[in-house]
Amino acid sequence: TRRHTLSLHDALPISPSYAHDPVCELLYTATTISIEPPSRCRQDCLHHEMIFTNARLIFSDGIRDGLEVVVEEGKIVAICERSLAQQKHEVIDLDGNYLAPGFIDLHVHGALGRDTMEASAEAFRSVCDFHASGGSTSLLLTTATAPLNEIVKVLQAVRDFRSAIGAIAGVHVEGPFI
Repeated sequence: TRRHTLSLHDALPISPSYAHDPVCELLYTATTISIEPPSRCRQDCLHHEMIFTNARLIFSDGIRDGLEVVVEEGKIVAICERSLAQQKHEVIDLDGNYLAPGFIDLHVHGALGRDTMEASAEAFRSVCDFHASGGSTSLLLTTATAPLNEIVKVLQAVRDFRSAIGAIAGVHVEGPFI
């Protein structure tokens, strides 16, 4: 199975029956979600109108069944009861699998032999892609205990590449004082 991430940049209209539900507020204020298991590439997901159905939605106060997540142009536009208006949307049946907000990892040194201290777009992309495969939709790249000039090099690289690598939420500066 593949994991797909959809970013939410706008407010999310929620079915009136859920408008004041604290569970829906979690998704209303979320910045990203991770979707599993559709086997389409991420680019396709961002350009289709889809309804994710037959999923177990994970909210802050529990798990709910019987709701649908409607996505248009890569954004959640509604969380509602199962609907009959599915003509213009591709329907993706998640077969009872979980649908959850994406994870935010606050301490990531690297992955797959790549390290934040490399201060390169290639290293950052490898790290972010690896963590996305496990459900992290954003992360803080974490520096190692190192001389200050090497830490500054990482900070400058993050500043330069952050807009091109959306999963980078910032930097956790761990050194040089540890």
